[in-house]
Amino acid sequence: LLNQGTTAAIPISEGCLGSCSFCATKNSRGRLTSYPVKDVRLAVERAVSEGALEVRLTAEDTGIYGWDIDTNLIKLLEELRDIPGNFKIRVGMMDPFAAWKLLPDLVDVFKDSRVYKFVHIPVQSGSDKVLRDMRRKNTVEQFKDVVSAFRREIPDVTIATDIITGFPTETDADFRETIALLKEVKPEVTNVSMFYPRPRTLAASMKKLPTQVIKERSRKCSALCGKISLEANQKLVGRTFEAIVLERGKKGGFVARLPNYKQAILKKARIGERLRVKVVEARSKYLVGMVDKS
Repeated sequence: LLNQGTTAAIPISEGCLGSCSFCATKNSRGRLTSYPVKDVRLAVERAVSEGALEVRLTAEDTGIYGWDIDTNLIKLLEELRDIPGNFKIRVGMMDPFAAWKLLPDLVDVFKDSRVYKFVHIPVQSGSDKVLRDMRRKNTVEQFKDVVSAFRREIPDVTIATDIITGFPTETDADFRETIALLKEVKPEVTNVSMFYPRPRTLAASMKKLPTQVIKERSRKCSALCGKISLEANQKLVGRTFEAIVLERGKKGGFVARLPNYKQAILKKARIGERLRVKVVEARSKYLVGMVDKS
């Protein structure tokens, strides 16, 4: 168990089914190997019995879980939510294409109170041409479909995504498409990284863009994403949520997780407490909360 005993990370599979030109994971982890549902359930039961309040399901791509053993992520989550105990499940990163294939049932299972309303779907680029060069399975439209489906049914959902700036074939026009996508979709959380050639990957043999171009695009992208995250968090100010206190904050106070996995920093609390938390202030990466005693 991690994080002072409140959080357990449980792998549900190894490897993936993708062949992304920038990723070295396939070389080290191989093709998809999903762990049987009963084994994952046992691991979760054990973690909960040892005091875990949050269970993080991890994988290279949680969305393709079970495709090799005739099951899927939805069936796994349906099984896990039957486990007795007071805990929540955070589903790890999933490929937008896999999430799109699982619609609309995926959204339904996320409505369960046991599952955090947090969906991490890395789009990587807003240009379909770049996505093809990256050998990604998803299109921009499929990513938008997934986001729309979740937001329509789960209004407070947190959409997290990843962007790679400066992929070797990314032109100025492609980058503008990425910026346009971010402005349209407004993901609550975006991890921006600069392209870096991984050894023994297809992209490593491509002609790299000038470092200055990559850095400048990353700077523009990060500034926009910070602004979008702050605006999303500001909309939560004044609202009250049920929250779980999971750990001490790195700079003092305590970290409580809201149902949509946003973190609210509290001055005083006890780890393991379940509280009603009123959001009183917003920052781009976290919220400031106070215990609502009303």
